[in-house]
Amino acid sequence: MQIINSSLISIQYFRKDIKTICVPANELAEKINSPKLANMVILGAFIKVTQILPLTEVKKSLNDVISIHYMHLKTKNEEALELGFDFVQD
Repeated sequence: MQIINSSLISIQYFRKDIKTICVPANELAEKINSPKLANMVILGAFIKVTQILPLTEVKKSLNDVISIHYMHLKTKNEEALELGFDFVQD
């Protein structure tokens, strides 16, 4: 399986031999005025597809991985995770 940021990669470059999930991560991140959080949008999609962890646990873990200097961005990171998570259909 591959998750592609379809904002950046043309469909002609997708592999045909494995399942591909296209997420317009840049556009979704722009919706919350945080284009730098496209990676978090992709992470949210990954969490939904793989069900590797509950989204709530990943959100809680942000306290441990975000530097104190950037803690003011925690809410935006959570929003970006939710956008990616919600974008992927069950």
